[in-house]
Amino acid sequence: MLLLACTGEVDDTEAPVGDTQCQGTPYFLDEDGDGLGIGAPQHLCEPRDGFTATIDGDCYDDSASVAGDGLWLLGSDDQDLSHAEDALVHLTVDEPSTLVVCPGALYALSTTATADLLVVGAEGATLSGLDEARLFEMTGATLSIFDVALVHGYATGDGGAIWTDSDVTIRGGSLTENSAANGGAVFQAGAEGHVVFSSTALSDNTADDNGGAAVIEGHLECGGTSFRTNTATNGGALYLGIGTSLFDGSTFEGNIANRGGALDLRPPHVTTLGNSALTGNQASFGGAFATWETARLDCVDSAIEGNTGDTKGGGAWLLPSNDAVSLTSENCTWGEGDTDNVRDDIYNTQTAYSGTSDTWSCTGLTCSL
Repeated sequence: MLLLACTGEVDDTEAPVGDTQCQGTPYFLDEDGDGLGIGAPQHLCEPRDGFTATIDGDCYDDSASVAGDGLWLLGSDDQDLSHAEDALVHLTVDEPSTLVVCPGALYALSTTATADLLVVGAEGATLSGLDEARLFEMTGATLSIFDVALVHGYATGDGGAIWTDSDVTIRGGSLTENSAANGGAVFQAGAEGHVVFSSTALSDNTADDNGGAAVIEGHLECGGTSFRTNTATNGGALYLGIGTSLFDGSTFEGNIANRGGALDLRPPHVTTLGNSALTGNQASFGGAFATWETARLDCVDSAIEGNTGDTKGGGAWLLPSNDAVSLTSENCTWGEGDTDNVRDDIYNTQTAYSGTSDTWSCTGLTCSL
């Protein structure tokens, strides 16, 4: 007789003899239930928690109308706007809508909107104006763009890619090779408007007059955003007026203008430059930036180095009102040796002007850091 002793504990770490342990199937998140998944898969023995699709490739998982490709306008009536790459589609938006831009094709679009519009894409999603049209004209409506590249927008007037009199938020993506008379990529009109750039790249945009990348009349916030090789007569990257601006972890490099290589600040604009860098920008007056009258730049923990003022002010060109402070500098570096700003760090135009901060002072034309 064979006697077996039992401890009362069961070891279930291994499958019974003859059974096969589940190796797991890759399931993708499919919240809209169209059979196409999105994002990273989970290896599961059976679908659960929204991970129900075994096929990857959904472009937009918030609507079953959108599959793996195409250009879609989602509103009261979902529309497939997919078209040939060399055709420019004129779109009118008069109700709150979402525009989905799937990667894999370049779609040319000119949009006029009087209702709020959300534009969403993924890596590689691109909209073009074909160097003949502005991409978005917003009147009394907000525009939000996530992870879409806007290229080759064009306007004879203001705003090559975007014209707005309201609020704009752009997260990720880029604005590249757009052109206009003012605001090569973006023109925001109105002191009450807000513009937000977050982890966005603005490069190679041009304006005949002001703001190679953008003209902002209201308020601007930039986080982790780069402005490179934009050109204009005034404000190679940005021409800012009336409102305020805040830069955090942002860079300006290789922008060119006659005045204010990177920034041209009009009164009474106040800019806070924090943890950011203005390097290698060039202008006749104010290689890095220029200020007018009551406009002011507050530099905090940032670098203003290696900029060139061909005529005056490699770092800054100041034209302050007699009772205004145009610049404050706290823990900012202004270059030394090979990184110095060419033709003096700061040129002050007012012979009767005097202004001081904790780290620098100006008396007449002479400013010392």
